[in-house]
Amino acid sequence: MDKNNLTYDEIRALSQADAASIAIETMEVKGYDVYFIDFGPLRGYSYLVFKNENQITDDFGHLHSYILKERGLAGLRQWYIDTLNTKLFTEEEIAGPLKSYDDYQQKSYFLHNYYAKQHDYMSMFFIGSDEEREERREKAGEMIFNRVGFCYMDKSLKSFVDKHIALLDKLNAQKENVADNYEYQKSAFLYEMYNHEYAINLQADWDVLSVFGTVSYEDSQSDINKCFDTLGFTTTQRIAYMDARAEYYKRQQEVA
Repeated sequence: MDKNNLTYDEIRALSQADAASIAIETMEVKGYDVYFIDFGPLRGYSYLVFKNENQITDDFGHLHSYILKERGLAGLRQWYIDTLNTKLFTEEEIAGPLKSYDDYQQKSYFLHNYYAKQHDYMSMFFIGSDEEREERREKAGEMIFNRVGFCYMDKSLKSFVDKHIALLDKLNAQKENVADNYEYQKSAFLYEMYNHEYAINLQADWDVLSVFGTVSYEDSQSDINKCFDTLGFTTTQRIAYMDARAEYYKRQQEVA
C-alpha cells in the first residue's frame, strides 16, 4: 500500500489494522483510537479515528497548511488533539451540564454524525439507481431505524439504538436546564445571527428563530412576539434575543 497516493475513498476504507500499520503515533481520546499518519505531499500529516474497529472521522493536513506554516508539525499535532477533545465525547459528557451553546452544538453534531459509526450501519441518505434503491429498501425492512444517527442498523443492535436515543434525550434535557440562563441564551442567538448573516438577511428573524423550532414566516415579518409565543420562550429568552440583536448591530457598526 502506497500511503502517499491514496484517495479519500481509499483512506476512508482503511481498516483499523491498516491504519495502525502506517501510523506515526497512536493515542486514545475519550475511548476512541486515534492514528496520526503522514499521507505524504498529497494529504499531509493527518489523523483517523476508530471505535470498535470502525472508522469514525478524520482530518487531513493539507486542509490546515496555515497551521503547519505558523506552528510547525508539533503545533498541528496539538491543534488536532485540542480539536478532537471538542469533537468526541464520552457518554458521561453528553449527559452532563452544558458549558455553552457551542458545547451543545458540538455534542449534538457528535450524536447525529459520529456515534452510530462505531457499528455497521446503512445511511438513510442515498443517491443511485432505482434498482439499488429497491435493494436498500428491502434491506432496511430487516433492520432497525436509528433516528438519531439517520441510519438503519442490524436488529441485534437494538439496545445500542435505544441507548443512542436516550443520550440525545439526556442532551436535550440539559438544554432545557439552560432555558433561563441569560448568557447561554444570548450566546445562542448571537451565534445564529452571525450564522445567518442577520444584517443583510431579508428574512433574518425567521431563519434564526427556525433553528429553535417551527415559527410562522408571516409572524417573523410582522410580530416577533408571536414567534416567541409559538416557541414557548421564557422571559429570559425573549430578553436575551432582543439584547443579542442589539449587540449584533452594535458590533456591525464597530467594524464598519
